[in-house]
Amino acid sequence: TTLMRLCGDMGWDERALEIGRAIYEKNPDSLDATLAFARALNNGGMAEAALPLTTAALHVDPTNPTALKLLTWNHLMVGDYPSALDAAHRYLPTFPRDSNTRWAVALAHLGGGDVHTAIHTARDAVAADPDDIMVWNLLGYLHRLSGDEAAARDAWLIGIERTASCVGTATHHNPRVQSWLANVKACVGRTERARAHCARLIKA
Repeated sequence: TTLMRLCGDMGWDERALEIGRAIYEKNPDSLDATLAFARALNNGGMAEAALPLTTAALHVDPTNPTALKLLTWNHLMVGDYPSALDAAHRYLPTFPRDSNTRWAVALAHLGGGDVHTAIHTARDAVAADPDDIMVWNLLGYLHRLSGDEAAARDAWLIGIERTASCVGTATHHNPRVQSWLANVKACVGRTERARAHCARLIKA
């Protein structure tokens, strides 16, 4: 399961899916195996196939935090924003510092057409984890969508600064962080630095 998660974090979705399927086929009655496969499916862009597995796990254990978090993402990915918000509201009171799930909640509000609530939620996400470049990236785009370009730029600059202060050379080997940094640096006009991140991704 750890190997599957690592492959997912590195963007190797096909390999993660192979591992998730193997775990599930060997342990079909295990909640952990079911959720591992569901996570691999969701991350590989097949949330509609993950959703029945996640739901089945919650029938067995209605308060399972892994399943509730995954259910939020499953519903988000298939465009069922009200259900995504419902799952997140059941999960977040127990894990209030989970910026990743708050990120999903912000996207669900945005999908439902409420950019102002999405901005508020993204602010909660950066407060929960101010070192997460993903949520600074999202906050900037939400401000841009609301028409506040200055606030968007401020969010991206803070995100760049926070990321620079909390990570070392390991950043150069993490494709996910590289891609987010390339995005935010391009947004604030740091084109050459953005291209340098892209070059490292291409090389990898």
